[in-house]
Amino acid sequence: MPIFNDNAVEERVVGYIIRELQEGRQLFDVLCDPYVRNRFPKEQRSSLLEDPDLLRAYEEELRAMRLDSKE
Repeated sequence: MPIFNDNAVEERVVGYIIRELQEGRQLFDVLCDPYVRNRFPKEQRSSLLEDPDLLRAYEEELRAMRLDSKE
């Protein structure tokens, strides 16, 4: 029996991506991090973009960037 299941791994990776986005990093750069790549092969990384929490965090970062560029 595995110590953790795929959902737990996905939740941790999504949490990591959200934290990195909130720190101001670009989504593409975060998806290329070894932490993400080691847990999700390239063909599976796109499935991470279907996570509603990650999408909300990304939207918030895009809004913040847009507001910053208007100042």
